[in-house]
Amino acid sequence: METPFFPDASRHHALETLRHLCGFGDLALLLTGDVGAGKSRLLAELVRSESSRLDFHRVSAAALTSTQALSRALLGIAHKGLNPGEGARDAIYGFFRWSEIKARKGQRMVLLIDDADRAPAELLRLLFSAFEAADRSATAVPVFSGSGRLIEMLGLSGDGAGVHQIHLRPLTKEEVAAYLEPRVHRAGGSAKDLLSPGKLSQLHSLSQGSFSRLKRVTPAVWLDMVSTENGAKRTFSVPINLRWPALALVMLAGSWWLVSQQYDDSVAREQAEPEPEVIRKSVTIGPGNPDIDPVDTGAGLSEPAAEPELPLTDEPDKPVPEPEPEPEPEPEPEPEPEPEPEPEPEPEPEPEPANAVGWFGRLRKGLARTSSAMKENIVAVLTKRKLDEKTLQDLEDILIQADLGVETSMAITATLSAERYGKDVTDEEVRQIMAREIQKVLEPVALPLELDLDHKPHVILVVGVNGSGKTTTIGKLAQKLADSGYSTLLGAGDTFRAAAIEQLKIWGERTNSPVVSHELGSDAASLVFDAYKQAKEQGQDVLMLDTAGRLQNRTELMDELEKIVRVLKKQDETAPHTVLLTLDATTGQNALNQVEIFQKVAGVNGLVMTKLDGTARGGILVSISAKFKLPVYFLGVGEQVEDLEPFEAEQFARSIAGLE
Repeated sequence: METPFFPDASRHHALETLRHLCGFGDLALLLTGDVGAGKSRLLAELVRSESSRLDFHRVSAAALTSTQALSRALLGIAHKGLNPGEGARDAIYGFFRWSEIKARKGQRMVLLIDDADRAPAELLRLLFSAFEAADRSATAVPVFSGSGRLIEMLGLSGDGAGVHQIHLRPLTKEEVAAYLEPRVHRAGGSAKDLLSPGKLSQLHSLSQGSFSRLKRVTPAVWLDMVSTENGAKRTFSVPINLRWPALALVMLAGSWWLVSQQYDDSVAREQAEPEPEVIRKSVTIGPGNPDIDPVDTGAGLSEPAAEPELPLTDEPDKPVPEPEPEPEPEPEPEPEPEPEPEPEPEPEPEPEPANAVGWFGRLRKGLARTSSAMKENIVAVLTKRKLDEKTLQDLEDILIQADLGVETSMAITATLSAERYGKDVTDEEVRQIMAREIQKVLEPVALPLELDLDHKPHVILVVGVNGSGKTTTIGKLAQKLADSGYSTLLGAGDTFRAAAIEQLKIWGERTNSPVVSHELGSDAASLVFDAYKQAKEQGQDVLMLDTAGRLQNRTELMDELEKIVRVLKKQDETAPHTVLLTLDATTGQNALNQVEIFQKVAGVNGLVMTKLDGTARGGILVSISAKFKLPVYFLGVGEQVEDLEPFEAEQFARSIAGLE
């Protein structure tokens, strides 16, 4: 089907077509090819509008170099749905079988392969064969293709066999003129000279009717035109009314191109895990609370083996690296105490400010990828431009693509418009306003974690998807509780993973916290019952329960979680008192789905955001806070105990904006 993409009215038609096709079958394989007529923005709109009902996973062109690279990317999506030891081709076929099971559980997925025409044809055909081999009731494979090359690469003749070619046709010469004319006038140039029939033909030919190419070639064509006619000189000696518009358009075109390139996914890093904060009496864990003892970083506590994220093929699991003084590389992560230079072992009043400063520095460093990406884009958009409607729209797109959410992004641009419209504005001013607006969103959710120790045990149930840091978070929180003199019992509720049970036992030994565990593969609800009974009999202050990582669309695992909650309520109708959802920041928009489902099933009433140091998508926390209004208790930006701290709105807002 041919979908003209100019003017904007046809964009809505293309978007509606994509929405229908992506939601029609169990799985949509969305391949994008050689098109430039607004493809990136269209895809961004599709993901934003459909992420609540469809699970989008994007694979970049970098993963299309070989079967090994592609299988690694798919394994990163499927996590425990695939066997990391199988070959690359088997992993690709296995991914689609896994997606079929996923669909039966009610979660439809869209696999977006961007710039697929850059991949080897045989790799694309392998991908498509694996897709066709999976047994599913309905399929939809929307294919963007400007030149039809993708269809040829797949060995297909066109629409049919579940393939729907959405051809965003190239711009006509008239559409190129209509697109550029208002920009010429805005820059103070002469449309008669800059958009003469000869120049239009040249622009249309060089751009091949693509928006993205048009933005790149226009400055070169115009600069060549405003050079002297004498080809020997090639210097600027033209009327002033032509020179400056051309130079301005160079900067505009550069910024447009940069913005259009920023729709990418960060590859999830598979190691960094968070850690919690301390508690006292009728305890409140939170910023500036006098009940919290400072973390004794001089104790040199090393991490137990991090919760495995499924390494690929031959990569072995590594325990989290130990600091300096480690005489022997024992598998038991219990090395000698490591001397830390700064913090004092005694909880004096002085170390707290130093610790706070250190945490802010670590937070800022952890969010550097998020803030630097936004800063670069903002600088590009603002170069040589006053704040006008076009600039505001470009800024809004940047903020939305940084996962800040539509509402927050619009609030930032609305404030900018009210304060600086029509004036020169610097990236520093934009980021100051951005930090201010983000802080407004986050302050209502920056609440301390309150533990009612008059009611023993206070039950903390920790839930989340595979590899989000549940077990490590529990261990670190247990350490901080122990440091403050409170007793804790740990329940090894992840009965599917031997490493999780062993990891929790290590934390139990360190913190003198008893650990209740059952045999591998046993009923988790039964373990929870025994753990609660033991905690009650022993008079423990806190009972923390680990759970198996589960994808939010796996019905049978979510049913098991509901059963755990029912068992707890039979023992104490107010339990679980705190349900913490650990969120891996690298999952981006998918985290919104996780919060919605886990809140519905387990009654999540607090969040822990981990792995903020491994992604450029830290802005998703702002989007989650604006939508769900759930307390955010802790942030994790590293592997050590001191790298998980109570959430503070101002620190986070300034860090994500890249401000000191």
